[in-house]
Amino acid sequence: MGGGSLDRPDLRWHALRTPPRGQGLTGRVIVYAMPNDDVARERIRADELRRRIARALLAIYPGDRLPTIRELAARHGASVGATQEALARFEVDGAIIVDRQGRESTLVGRALGDLWSAAEGGPLIIALPLPSTQRIEGLATALKAQLADSGVESYLVFIRGSLQRMLALRQQRCHGAVMSALAAKELCSPDEAIFLELPVGSFVKEHRVYLAGGVAVTDRPPRVVMDRDSLDFQLLTDLEFRESGATFVPATYMQFPRLIAEHRADAVIWDVEEAATRMPPGVRDRKLSASVLDKIGDSNLRAAFVARAADWSTRLVLSAALSPTTVMEIQGEVVRAQRLPEY
Repeated sequence: MGGGSLDRPDLRWHALRTPPRGQGLTGRVIVYAMPNDDVARERIRADELRRRIARALLAIYPGDRLPTIRELAARHGASVGATQEALARFEVDGAIIVDRQGRESTLVGRALGDLWSAAEGGPLIIALPLPSTQRIEGLATALKAQLADSGVESYLVFIRGSLQRMLALRQQRCHGAVMSALAAKELCSPDEAIFLELPVGSFVKEHRVYLAGGVAVTDRPPRVVMDRDSLDFQLLTDLEFRESGATFVPATYMQFPRLIAEHRADAVIWDVEEAATRMPPGVRDRKLSASVLDKIGDSNLRAAFVARAADWSTRLVLSAALSPTTVMEIQGEVVRAQRLPEY
């Protein structure tokens, strides 16, 4: 991610010659091409300059003053002529609308999708949790809709576990990742940044403790299920059962119901909306302990958007394209079954 793919270099085609009469197809000369190194290098320089200027334009909002051609040229180590040509091309293509008053130029409008495409050379890729609840489906629907309205081509990928989504971000398999604010604050290194947090309820409605039916365990430490790909489940489970001497049973969240139903585990912490449709009959539940809630606040309930700290293009495009109010409205419509999920 980040730089996009380079365009194919210009080629200098060598002349064809017709094979002597009578040789048939086997005597035909194969067409081949040799790269013109000087032309190729010049094309790469022009493409890189276009990418750099596109990224600079993403950081300029309508109503802001545009840098002068000389300022842009100096900033990117390019000639004035090449810089002027690149900027003019953005105007001709409709990526930007500029108002010129004497020596001052103001950005009147911009096409986020065109600038993103020029800057990054491909679709915007966002990693989300698996769409196993209407809440996540609503979030995915809102993201896809708002990015489409801004003209930004996007792909949503669904990866189980905040640890795996952060790994995908660090390996540059996506531009941004969505996780709880709790996980984001724990996982972000100096190389990542939270650039947007949504209100309470945007990620999860509530986490609760679910207990296997029957007689409560008193003669041994409880066996507690933990999904080790989810930092939320790890942190909440550790805080809730730290003093009990619990034995932790590693499993994916898809295995939670069976382990509880078969009494191979005594307790698990889970999202109430998913547990409501998948937990077996007879399972008891309770709120998280007051001490746990005091430590985490509502950070486990809020969605956070994370990007690489140096990736200003992603942060700027998503911040410009997404309205938290609209995201919550669309998500709410999907949760209330007033809108079909579409992502």
